[in-house]
Amino acid sequence: MASKAFVVKIFYFCLIFFMLASNSLADQWVLIAKGKNFTEYFKNSSRTGRFASIDALRNYDFENTPKNQKFLSKKTSIQFDCSRKRFKVISVEKYDKEMTRGKLIKKIKNELPWTDVEKNTLHATYLKKTCGVSMN
Repeated sequence: MASKAFVVKIFYFCLIFFMLASNSLADQWVLIAKGKNFTEYFKNSSRTGRFASIDALRNYDFENTPKNQKFLSKKTSIQFDCSRKRFKVISVEKYDKEMTRGKLIKKIKNELPWTDVEKNTLHATYLKKTCGVSMN
């Protein structure tokens, strides 16, 4: 029979393992849409009161990207006003490789004005994910 100390060690090992595993899963991008020359992902969805935020990642397909486009991925931080069904872009980061890897080419950090969410758009999908609000 295993000693009490051994069982306690196994318990703590399992506890730490699952904590680390859940943290790495929480940091994963989730596929939300696929277009002609891009794939869209999201993560870090959170809500406080009537406001919510989300990070969106757009990966561009190298083969179908215009030759003058210098970046292959773009991360956009978006804030939502859940009750008024509107959003604003907080920041945009562009990278030379997919999945925000590689060199950061450009970072724009300025809040754009609030914009109404339109039906049947990615922003409507993000509004549903972050706020639980559908566009009717």
